[in-house]
Amino acid sequence: DSDQMVDGINLDEIKEFAKAFKLRRLSLGLTQTQVGQALSVTEGPAYSQSAIC
Repeated sequence: DSDQMVDGINLDEIKEFAKAFKLRRLSLGLTQTQVGQALSVTEGPAYSQSAIC
């Protein structure tokens, strides 16, 4: 099994999610800042621009 697991989290799945999220964000024409602002409205200011792919 080649999956990398850390604390029960599959890192390969996280990497794939980040890649898919970035591609979707770009296809929608959204910036990291715009996504961060939208998340801040619903989740609070817990997301930095660098944390958003």
